[in-house]
Amino acid sequence: DPEMSRGLGDVYKRQSLYCAYKHKCNLLVFILIKLYLYKRRSMDQIYEYILAIAEEGSFKNAAQKLHVTQPALSIALKKYEEKIGLSLFDRRMHPFLITPAGQVMVQNIRRISREEEKMLTELADLEGRPGGELTIAATHYVNACILPTILNRYMEKYPDVKIHLLEKSSGEAHKDFLNDTCEIACYANSLELDIAREIPIYHDNLYLVVPNKFLDPQIIEDYSMPVSVLSGPIRVPPLPSLSFLEAIPFISMSPGDRLYIQTEQLLHEAGIRPHYCLQIPQSTTAWHMACAGIGATLIPGKILHTVPYWNAEVSVFSYASAYMQRTIFAGCKVNQYISVAARRFIALCRATSL
Repeated sequence: DPEMSRGLGDVYKRQSLYCAYKHKCNLLVFILIKLYLYKRRSMDQIYEYILAIAEEGSFKNAAQKLHVTQPALSIALKKYEEKIGLSLFDRRMHPFLITPAGQVMVQNIRRISREEEKMLTELADLEGRPGGELTIAATHYVNACILPTILNRYMEKYPDVKIHLLEKSSGEAHKDFLNDTCEIACYANSLELDIAREIPIYHDNLYLVVPNKFLDPQIIEDYSMPVSVLSGPIRVPPLPSLSFLEAIPFISMSPGDRLYIQTEQLLHEAGIRPHYCLQIPQSTTAWHMACAGIGATLIPGKILHTVPYWNAEVSVFSYASAYMQRTIFAGCKVNQYISVAARRFIALCRATSL
């Protein structure tokens, strides 16, 4: 039938035109996606370049880290600076300086990277994927004396989780926590912030360590426990006064450290103004300096059990004050997503007795 043939022909023609149109649309979408991904890769690459230059402090070291040639790195950066109309690094200085625009760029690249990592973690948790990553920031003391037991149990129970352990001063650990560089921070004494969810993981006593050469033998006999006989829980009668410290060189933590602040509060309460001979960043180092006879210092009790120094001519004292105690917390943010890996770590902290 000619009429039917013409009708079928029109249908086939319309279908052919529709398929061709659909093919062209799909092709256009495909091209646009490819262009977007290419542009995204290019942006990711220049961001990676900028971050490497800022962190390495030189174009040569950054190029080596990125496995590109130094001229290629310089050209890529120059093109991007021309595009945005701002210089990110002042190349006239040796070594070069990062400009204010460069500082803003680096801060935001790091922020974007953290947000992307959080998004990927949350998506992986939704799918119930095993493993994941967990970044913990803590001081050397916490990492060396408190976390090993918890981490050992955690890694045995969740072997697929990749742990990133950052070792910082207490002040830096707090900054990492507030700036979202880490998901969990471990620190002494509460931050007393509404954004922090804190779980106590260890109750710590502080002790005064004094080289014997600075002490009256009667004080040693009445109130001290020599390091050579330390074993098990430390039990020493408290000193009645700290006044003798004014005549002894004193080793303190670096200003800004939370143990430094607590030491200052203790000495102020006791009416003592000691002579500071050293200010150092780690309590373990302060312990060894005291054992070497340099001066007195205040250290966490866990060090006396985990970092012995049996031949040291020092004495250990306790003192009755609220400032001679502190609590170690594991903290995470309450106003953002907490990964499954972090929630499991927090649960294990609660269940672990140290």
